[in-house]
Amino acid sequence: MFDFHRLPPSFQIFLFLFIVLFSSLLFLIGGYLVLLFYFDINLFENESVNGLLADPAFAGKLKFLQLIQHLGTFIAPPLVFALLINRSPFSFLSLHRKPAIILCLTASFSIIALLPFVNYLALINGDLSLPDFLSPVENWMRESEQSAQNMAEQFLKAHTITDLFVNLLIIAIVPAIGEELVFRGVIQQIAIKITGKIIVSIIITAFLFSALHMQFFTFLPRFILGIILGYVFYASGNLWVSICAHFANNGFGVVAYYLMEKNLLTEENLNPDTIGIGQGQWWVALFSAVAALFFLFPFYGKKPLSNEPK
Repeated sequence: MFDFHRLPPSFQIFLFLFIVLFSSLLFLIGGYLVLLFYFDINLFENESVNGLLADPAFAGKLKFLQLIQHLGTFIAPPLVFALLINRSPFSFLSLHRKPAIILCLTASFSIIALLPFVNYLALINGDLSLPDFLSPVENWMRESEQSAQNMAEQFLKAHTITDLFVNLLIIAIVPAIGEELVFRGVIQQIAIKITGKIIVSIIITAFLFSALHMQFFTFLPRFILGIILGYVFYASGNLWVSICAHFANNGFGVVAYYLMEKNLLTEENLNPDTIGIGQGQWWVALFSAVAALFFLFPFYGKKPLSNEPK
């Protein structure tokens, strides 16, 4: 029997990609079959696809499919991979120790404090344009971005407290756990072993984290978030800390949109997508960046505990 524990890091990444592709396909087929035979929804029919975003009933089924896809792409593969290459999979993924509450809180506050700066970067990113000869590519990118935005807005709609908790599960909790398992728990750790350079590995992982979302006109802000999450994970040596910070980022948006749906907040005072990007508010973005760095103070100079495979 092949001993995966001795597999070099440069080959581990290929093994992990194979597991991700196989698991994603398996879960996608399973989710699609459930929609087809249980909910009678055929995603390959244009009429059904076009109606998904307009009909709240369809949106609920689409949330189900997204949950299945996320489990198959982000949750199952890292766990299977860690089981194959390490006799202590939770140790390899840095999930075996309880996180320090102060680190979870300060990392979460840092991410939330950074929101105006992130929105300012998104504003700059959205104004970028490709050369004229690449206009078809740019049009496709903008259409993809708009489609993703429409999907997100439909998913974020929550009329009851039950809807809110469902959204927190599907949009905040599961993605926070899954994406941190994949990008920080596996990819960043393998990148560090391959390159031997911490900063380079954090940047590479953040780049992949942003690029694989396939939302090109919000690439820059997501890239910066990826760098912070990567640093928080490396400095703490505990994946639960970056999971908490990731959840804070996603959960803040979910709760804010719910409160706006209930008219408890307005677009003007706390829209997560527009904080800090009003006319002449560049100073708000600058202050938020400084505040985010301040909240990261407990991480400075920390030496993470080793999680080397045994």
